[in-house]
Amino acid sequence: VVIYGGILLNSNVYFAGVNKSCAVPPLPEDRPPRAIISSSRNKGVVKDFCISLAEHNLIHPDPLNVSGAGEKSLRLIVGTEQESLWFFPRAGTSRWDVAASDALLRALGGKLTDQYGEDLDYGRPRQESENTDGIVASNDAKLHAECIRLFREQSISNGALVEDTRVGENKK
Repeated sequence: VVIYGGILLNSNVYFAGVNKSCAVPPLPEDRPPRAIISSSRNKGVVKDFCISLAEHNLIHPDPLNVSGAGEKSLRLIVGTEQESLWFFPRAGTSRWDVAASDALLRALGGKLTDQYGEDLDYGRPRQESENTDGIVASNDAKLHAECIRLFREQSISNGALVEDTRVGENKK
């Protein structure tokens, strides 16, 4: 597969501007999958929840810090380093940056939603399409569902529920 420019993840997939030095050795298959998180936004709720997921033996305790929605998406699709979850329950990732990834992940048995487990609406006009509810994506629909469930459960029990910014009929 060729996706514009440089080598990605020691595989036969190529991605602009990335070289082999970004790759880490793959985990043995008997180890939990890895989360991928933003290298620039890897603190707070993201870091704390990844620790919690590792304590539940759902992911490896050391997430991979990765820049850009495109590379995160490709890592979930290719999975050469056992990447299986992208967790970012905050505003900041454009719907348009993940639309193609959403389709590919679903075709592979995965899922991409907002932090509430709701599908993203790509039919909105561009002026109304700001993504305020984050991204939770996985190449494993069961891991995705468990991540959404645990995030909701822990947020409620900690009294720190991430503010629900949905309106009207989209709010449940």
